[in-house]
Amino acid sequence: MPMHQPTLFGTPPAEAAFNVYHDESGFYRPGSGSRWLLHGVLFVPASQQTQIVTLLQQIRQENAYFDEIHFVNLRRSVYGPKPQCARQWLQTFVSEIASRCYYYCLAVDTQSSGFQAERFPEPYHVYNYFARTAIIAGIAWSLSNYERVALRLHSDKKARAAGDNFATYLPRQVSQEIASRRAKRPAAYPQTRMLAPNVVPIGSNPAWAADEQKEACELIQLVDLVTSG
Repeated sequence: MPMHQPTLFGTPPAEAAFNVYHDESGFYRPGSGSRWLLHGVLFVPASQQTQIVTLLQQIRQENAYFDEIHFVNLRRSVYGPKPQCARQWLQTFVSEIASRCYYYCLAVDTQSSGFQAERFPEPYHVYNYFARTAIIAGIAWSLSNYERVALRLHSDKKARAAGDNFATYLPRQVSQEIASRRAKRPAAYPQTRMLAPNVVPIGSNPAWAADEQKEACELIQLVDLVTSG
Protein backbone atom coordinates (compact mmCIF):
# COMPACT_ATOMS: atom_id res chain seq x y z
CA MET A 1 0.00 0.00 0.00
CA PRO A 2 1.21 3.54 -0.61
CA MET A 3 2.72 5.35 2.36
CA HIS A 4 2.53 9.03 3.13
CA GLN A 5 5.92 10.74 3.19
CA PRO A 6 6.79 14.46 3.45
CA THR A 7 6.32 16.25 0.15
CA LEU A 8 9.13 17.68 -1.97
CA PHE A 9 8.52 21.18 -0.60
CA GLY A 10 8.21 20.11 3.02
CA THR A 11 4.48 20.63 3.33
CA PRO A 12 2.61 18.21 5.61
CA PRO A 13 1.31 15.10 3.85
CA ALA A 14 -2.39 14.48 3.60
CA GLU A 15 -4.06 12.74 6.52
CA ALA A 16 -4.88 9.10 5.78
CA ALA A 17 -8.33 8.05 7.01
CA PHE A 18 -8.97 4.49 8.20
CA ASN A 19 -12.04 2.67 9.42
CA VAL A 20 -10.86 0.31 12.15
CA TYR A 21 -12.79 -2.91 12.82
CA HIS A 22 -12.26 -4.92 16.00
CA ASP A 23 -13.56 -8.28 17.19
CA GLU A 24 -12.39 -10.92 19.64
CA SER A 25 -12.33 -14.69 19.88
CA GLY A 26 -12.36 -16.45 23.24
CA PHE A 27 -13.30 -15.00 26.61
CA TYR A 28 -11.82 -14.47 30.05
CA ARG A 29 -13.52 -15.28 33.31
CA PRO A 30 -11.56 -16.37 36.38
CA GLY A 31 -11.98 -20.08 37.06
CA SER A 32 -13.69 -20.78 33.74
CA GLY A 33 -10.82 -22.79 32.31
CA SER A 34 -10.69 -20.64 29.18
CA ARG A 35 -7.16 -19.82 28.12
CA TRP A 36 -6.64 -17.90 24.90
CA LEU A 37 -7.98 -14.47 23.99
CA LEU A 38 -7.57 -13.24 20.43
CA HIS A 39 -8.19 -9.62 19.49
CA GLY A 40 -8.29 -9.01 15.74
CA VAL A 41 -8.11 -5.52 14.22
CA LEU A 42 -8.60 -4.59 10.57
CA PHE A 43 -7.46 -1.14 9.38
CA VAL A 44 -9.41 -0.36 6.21
CA PRO A 45 -8.54 2.77 4.20
CA ALA A 46 -11.76 4.75 3.91
CA SER A 47 -11.08 5.21 0.20
CA GLN A 48 -10.93 1.42 -0.32
CA GLN A 49 -13.83 0.28 1.85
CA THR A 50 -16.60 0.14 -0.75
CA GLN A 51 -14.43 -1.80 -3.22
CA ILE A 52 -13.46 -4.31 -0.52
CA VAL A 53 -17.07 -4.84 0.55
CA THR A 54 -18.10 -5.28 -3.08
CA LEU A 55 -15.72 -8.26 -3.32
CA LEU A 56 -17.37 -9.84 -0.28
CA GLN A 57 -20.87 -9.21 -1.55
CA GLN A 58 -20.06 -10.69 -4.96
CA ILE A 59 -19.20 -13.92 -3.15
CA ARG A 60 -22.56 -13.78 -1.36
CA GLN A 61 -24.31 -13.42 -4.71
CA GLU A 62 -22.41 -16.35 -6.21
CA ASN A 63 -23.39 -18.59 -3.30
CA ALA A 64 -26.89 -17.14 -2.78
CA TYR A 65 -26.12 -16.68 0.91
CA PHE A 66 -27.10 -13.41 2.58
CA ASP A 67 -27.25 -14.23 6.30
CA GLU A 68 -24.67 -13.83 9.05
CA ILE A 69 -21.26 -15.44 8.65
CA HIS A 70 -20.04 -16.30 12.14
CA PHE A 71 -17.12 -18.64 12.68
CA VAL A 72 -18.58 -20.45 15.69
CA ASN A 73 -21.62 -21.48 13.65
CA LEU A 74 -19.46 -22.92 10.87
CA ARG A 75 -18.29 -25.72 13.15
CA ARG A 76 -21.71 -27.34 12.89
CA SER A 77 -21.42 -28.02 9.18
CA VAL A 78 -18.78 -27.84 6.48
CA TYR A 79 -21.28 -28.14 3.64
CA GLY A 80 -23.74 -25.73 2.11
CA PRO A 81 -23.69 -22.08 1.04
CA LYS A 82 -22.64 -20.63 4.42
CA PRO A 83 -19.30 -22.51 4.80
CA GLN A 84 -18.66 -22.18 1.06
CA CYS A 85 -19.16 -18.43 1.32
CA ALA A 86 -16.90 -18.28 4.39
CA ARG A 87 -14.13 -20.23 2.65
CA GLN A 88 -14.26 -17.92 -0.35
CA TRP A 89 -14.20 -14.87 1.90
CA LEU A 90 -11.01 -16.17 3.52
CA GLN A 91 -9.47 -16.99 0.14
CA THR A 92 -10.33 -13.54 -1.17
CA PHE A 93 -8.97 -11.93 1.98
CA VAL A 94 -5.61 -13.62 1.39
CA SER A 95 -5.49 -13.11 -2.37
CA GLU A 96 -6.94 -9.60 -2.74
CA ILE A 97 -8.13 -7.82 0.39
CA ALA A 98 -5.00 -8.16 2.53
CA SER A 99 -3.03 -6.06 0.05
CA ARG A 100 -5.52 -3.19 0.38
CA CYS A 101 -5.73 -2.95 4.16
CA TYR A 102 -3.93 -4.04 7.33
CA TYR A 103 -4.82 -6.83 9.75
CA TYR A 104 -3.31 -7.36 13.19
CA CYS A 105 -4.10 -10.04 15.77
CA LEU A 106 -3.05 -10.04 19.42
CA ALA A 107 -3.04 -13.44 21.18
CA VAL A 108 -3.19 -13.43 24.99
CA ASP A 109 -2.45 -16.54 27.08
CA THR A 110 -4.40 -15.93 30.29
CA GLN A 111 -2.78 -18.98 31.92
CA SER A 112 0.81 -17.87 31.35
CA SER A 113 2.98 -16.84 34.30
CA GLY A 114 3.18 -13.32 32.88
CA PHE A 115 -0.58 -12.73 32.90
CA GLN A 116 -1.32 -10.49 35.88
CA ALA A 117 -4.92 -11.33 36.72
CA GLU A 118 -4.84 -9.13 39.82
CA ARG A 119 -4.64 -6.05 37.57
CA PHE A 120 -8.16 -6.70 36.29
CA PRO A 121 -10.91 -6.60 38.94
CA GLU A 122 -13.62 -7.31 36.34
CA PRO A 123 -13.56 -9.51 33.22
CA TYR A 124 -14.42 -6.52 31.03
CA HIS A 125 -11.21 -4.81 32.19
CA VAL A 126 -9.28 -7.64 30.49
CA TYR A 127 -11.33 -7.27 27.30
CA ASN A 128 -10.95 -3.50 27.15
CA TYR A 129 -7.25 -3.43 27.99
CA PHE A 130 -6.27 -5.96 25.36
CA ALA A 131 -8.53 -4.40 22.72
CA ARG A 132 -6.62 -1.18 23.39
CA THR A 133 -3.29 -3.01 23.25
CA ALA A 134 -4.17 -4.69 19.95
CA ILE A 135 -5.09 -1.40 18.26
CA ILE A 136 -1.96 0.37 19.51
CA ALA A 137 0.23 -2.53 18.39
CA GLY A 138 -1.54 -2.59 15.03
CA ILE A 139 -0.87 1.11 14.53
CA ALA A 140 2.82 0.62 15.32
CA TRP A 141 3.08 -2.47 13.12
CA SER A 142 1.13 -1.27 10.09
CA LEU A 143 0.79 2.52 10.10
CA SER A 144 4.18 3.78 11.28
CA ASN A 145 5.12 4.88 7.74
CA TYR A 146 2.17 7.24 7.62
CA GLU A 147 2.79 10.72 8.97
CA ARG A 148 -0.81 11.46 9.96
CA VAL A 149 -3.81 9.17 10.32
CA ALA A 150 -7.45 9.65 11.29
CA LEU A 151 -9.25 6.63 12.75
CA ARG A 152 -12.87 5.71 13.27
CA LEU A 153 -13.16 2.75 15.64
CA HIS A 154 -15.82 0.05 15.19
CA SER A 155 -16.35 -3.05 17.31
CA ASP A 156 -18.72 -5.99 17.37
CA LYS A 157 -21.93 -4.98 19.13
CA LYS A 158 -22.53 -6.88 22.35
CA ALA A 159 -24.22 -6.53 25.73
CA ARG A 160 -21.83 -4.98 28.24
CA ALA A 161 -21.72 -5.09 32.02
CA ALA A 162 -22.82 -2.15 34.14
CA GLY A 163 -19.92 0.26 34.46
CA ASP A 164 -18.19 -0.94 31.29
CA ASN A 165 -16.96 2.23 29.56
CA PHE A 166 -15.55 0.44 26.50
CA ALA A 167 -17.15 2.87 24.02
CA THR A 168 -15.28 5.90 25.38
CA TYR A 169 -12.31 4.10 26.94
CA LEU A 170 -10.94 2.74 23.68
CA PRO A 171 -10.64 5.96 21.59
CA ARG A 172 -9.41 7.95 24.59
CA GLN A 173 -6.82 5.43 25.72
CA VAL A 174 -5.50 4.77 22.22
CA SER A 175 -5.11 8.51 21.57
CA GLN A 176 -3.38 9.17 24.87
CA GLU A 177 -1.01 6.22 24.60
CA ILE A 178 -0.03 6.98 21.01
CA ALA A 179 0.68 10.62 21.95
CA SER A 180 2.80 9.47 24.90
CA ARG A 181 4.79 7.04 22.78
CA ARG A 182 5.28 9.57 19.98
CA ALA A 183 6.86 11.94 22.49
CA LYS A 184 9.58 9.33 23.05
CA ARG A 185 9.79 7.71 19.60
CA PRO A 186 8.11 9.98 17.03
CA ALA A 187 9.20 7.87 14.06
CA ALA A 188 7.50 4.75 15.43
CA TYR A 189 3.94 6.11 15.45
CA PRO A 190 1.92 8.43 13.20
CA GLN A 191 0.10 11.49 14.45
CA THR A 192 -3.24 9.94 15.33
CA ARG A 193 -6.63 11.63 15.44
CA MET A 194 -9.94 10.00 16.34
CA LEU A 195 -12.84 10.83 14.06
CA ALA A 196 -15.39 10.07 16.79
CA PRO A 197 -15.17 10.11 20.61
CA ASN A 198 -16.99 6.77 20.90
CA VAL A 199 -16.53 3.32 19.40
CA VAL A 200 -19.23 2.62 16.82
CA PRO A 201 -21.00 -0.66 17.78
CA ILE A 202 -21.69 -2.82 14.73
CA GLY A 203 -24.08 -5.77 14.68
CA SER A 204 -22.95 -8.79 12.70
CA ASN A 205 -26.31 -9.82 11.25
CA PRO A 206 -26.86 -8.26 7.79
CA ALA A 207 -30.64 -8.63 8.11
CA TRP A 208 -30.65 -6.17 11.00
CA ALA A 209 -28.04 -3.72 9.72
CA ALA A 210 -29.15 -0.18 8.98
CA ASP A 211 -28.31 1.03 5.48
CA GLU A 212 -25.48 3.23 6.73
CA GLN A 213 -23.90 0.28 8.57
CA LYS A 214 -24.18 -2.44 5.92
CA GLU A 215 -20.56 -2.11 4.80
CA ALA A 216 -19.34 -2.09 8.40
CA CYS A 217 -21.47 -5.16 9.14
CA GLU A 218 -19.72 -7.13 6.39
CA LEU A 219 -16.29 -6.09 7.64
CA ILE A 220 -17.08 -7.01 11.26
CA GLN A 221 -18.04 -10.48 10.02
CA LEU A 222 -14.78 -10.66 8.06
CA VAL A 223 -12.73 -9.77 11.15
CA ASP A 224 -14.57 -12.45 13.15
CA LEU A 225 -13.85 -15.01 10.45
CA VAL A 226 -10.16 -14.16 10.06
CA THR A 227 -9.53 -13.90 13.81
CA SER A 228 -11.37 -17.08 14.79
CA GLY A 229 -10.33 -19.11 11.78
